[in-house]
Amino acid sequence: RKERALVDNAQDVICSIDAQGKFTKVSQASQRVWGWLPDDLIGRRYSDVIFADDVPDMTNHFAAIKSGAEPAPFECRMQDQKGHIRHMLWSPQWSKSEKNMFCVVHDITERKEAEEQLRLSEERIRSVIENMPVGLIVIDHDGVIATINSASEQMFGYRNSELMGSHIMKVFPPVAEIEASAFMSNLYPRYVGRIGELSACKKNNERFPVEISLREFMLWDEPCLLAAVLDVTERHEIQKLRQAFVAMVSHDLRTPLTSIEAYLDLLTDGTFGEIPEKAKKKAEGAKQSVTRLMKLINDLLDLERLESGRIELDVAPVLVATILERSIDSVAAYAENHGVDLDVPATTAKVNADGDRIVQVMVNLMGNAIKFSPKSGLVSVIVNELPTWLEIRVKDQGRGIPPRHRESIFERFQQVEAADATQKGGSGLGLAICKAIIEQHGGTIGVDSEEGKGSEFWFRLPRS
Repeated sequence: RKERALVDNAQDVICSIDAQGKFTKVSQASQRVWGWLPDDLIGRRYSDVIFADDVPDMTNHFAAIKSGAEPAPFECRMQDQKGHIRHMLWSPQWSKSEKNMFCVVHDITERKEAEEQLRLSEERIRSVIENMPVGLIVIDHDGVIATINSASEQMFGYRNSELMGSHIMKVFPPVAEIEASAFMSNLYPRYVGRIGELSACKKNNERFPVEISLREFMLWDEPCLLAAVLDVTERHEIQKLRQAFVAMVSHDLRTPLTSIEAYLDLLTDGTFGEIPEKAKKKAEGAKQSVTRLMKLINDLLDLERLESGRIELDVAPVLVATILERSIDSVAAYAENHGVDLDVPATTAKVNADGDRIVQVMVNLMGNAIKFSPKSGLVSVIVNELPTWLEIRVKDQGRGIPPRHRESIFERFQQVEAADATQKGGSGLGLAICKAIIEQHGGTIGVDSEEGKGSEFWFRLPRS
């Protein structure tokens, strides 16, 4: 009775199968695990419930055990009473005296499903890694390469097997002779959690520039580094083209325009004698066109220098009142000509900044506010001292900016309306320059606006 109780209450199916492959005894667990009552199975062949593709393997296992082979567990699939496929682990034992195969059958369906999900997840991750356009290199803390992805193979010209076990200096050879430990000591603090540039080397010894960033992670319970590598050869070539373009603009355009501007000044001032009024007006118009071209060229050069980091900021404590005073001096006549009043507050605030560059931003923002304000309008400057930021706002009473343009107007050559360039003047570079200056200070710039009710352009600078 005790043995029967143990069998009937076992979680696994316990059964016996005769030499003809028929069930002779089946425990009560068959109902819970397979959905079959013991009486439904007794007298039936195991091939009736085993998945058809797995029957030959199971038959071979049973035959081998009957022939004296060491019993070993094996897996197969079964169909329960509802037709669902379930995975089973069979542990068989052949009894010669009773001519029966005694089996304990354990349901491993959940484990197999978890393994399948894990396999699919690993396949997806591997597929993502292999198809990433960025080179990935896994190295240990000594700099030994564990693996690389397909993008790295294409980038460096090596197969994964050729680099595994090699030091990372093989693809990032230093300029001078240096030990591996010293190389890693220099690489680790410069690129972990940061992005920087290095000179890389292909299998054919061709050098090329890359952008690299390192990230620490655990692999096989060991601390490792993941290097993300991006080939920036094309970016460098574009940069060279931009620099050549800037040099051409600076020399081949600005120099002759300066001469033309000087000549028109002399012509309109009467240096060459009196000229007819009609000719004088034409000369004035030509001079304005040259001035506009000169401003466009200067803005382009200024923006290029800012974006390439070739302008160094002279950062020092400066009174905001001084910045505002200098800005008003620059736009006062322009505001008077447009019939626009200026409201600038008194302030004792200080900020660490390049005063000349912030004046340039203020003049640009205030000039735009005046340009788009109606006659008898008011342009207000607001200074807010926040705990870690100094905020300056320039508020106008103009037409406002539609939501779709509030980000794009800070890009090059972007204006709210196409007609603004001809009717209001401007190149569409002013706000891009403002953005570059503020971001180089570590600040942010933006605009709050409501159509028909004006705009508030603002920028924030760190207090320290």
